[in-house]
Amino acid sequence: PAAGFTAPGARPGTERFLLDPPPGVTGVSVDVADGVECVVDGGELRVTTVPGRQSGAAFTGPVRFTCGPGRMPLGDWEEHGLAGYSGGVRYRATVTAQAGPGELDLGRVRGTAEVTVNGRPCGIRVCSPYVFDVELDDGDNAVEVLVLGTLAPYFDEISPTHFVFSGQRVTGLFGPVRLRAAMVEPHTP
Repeated sequence: PAAGFTAPGARPGTERFLLDPPPGVTGVSVDVADGVECVVDGGELRVTTVPGRQSGAAFTGPVRFTCGPGRMPLGDWEEHGLAGYSGGVRYRATVTAQAGPGELDLGRVRGTAEVTVNGRPCGIRVCSPYVFDVELDDGDNAVEVLVLGTLAPYFDEISPTHFVFSGQRVTGLFGPVRLRAAMVEPHTP
C-alpha cells in the first residue's frame, strides 16, 4: 500500500462541488478514494471526506456523464456544460415549405458544419460563409445540422497550455439561422 499522511487534528468533513451537466445527461459516475462517500443531488456533488482525502484528493478520477439526446439553445457549447467537449452536436428542426430550391444560411459557426434536409446531403463547410443550397419538399422538411468542433477545448481541459488561445475554445452554432424559400413556416417544439 502507498504511504499516506494526515495533518494533526484532521477529521472527516463535508464538501460541496457544483456540477455543470451537459444536455441530455442520464447518469453521473464519480470515482472516489477509499472511505470517501459521494452523493449527487441535482447540480451539486456532496462529498463526505476522510483525513488526507479532502478537496481534489477525494477523487480518483474525473466526473463522467452518461448522455442521451438532449436540448440546448444555439451558442457556445462551453456555456451549456460542454466545456472540454471536442466532438459533434446535431441540431434538428422541422420547417413547412413549398417544394423547390432554397438557401440555408447558418450565420456564425465555430467548427465544421454538415447539413442534410430530409436525409439528403447538402454539403459541408469548414469556414464562412456557412451557406447551403437545399432542395425542399412540399410540406414538412427535416433539417439537420451537424457541427464538429476542434480538439482545442479537449486539450486545454486535460492539459492547459498557452498554445490554446481563448478563441480556439469557442465552439458551436451561433446563428442567426435563416432559410430562404417559398412559404416557410418554422415548427415550435
